[in-house]
Amino acid sequence: MGKSLKVNDYCSIISVIKPGGYLRGMTRAFQQGQLNLMGSLIGLSERKRQDQAP
Repeated sequence: MGKSLKVNDYCSIISVIKPGGYLRGMTRAFQQGQLNLMGSLIGLSERKRQDQAP
């Protein structure tokens, strides 16, 4: 079974109450050429790395 990514695990400021709405927003950003998925993934990775630092 695959893992699911919860935004709240990495950023307590962002609260996703309606995942469908979040997905629609991401889809809209993609259609408008404004989705920066790589930047978002890098940001999540950096936050996780900082949380794990001694």
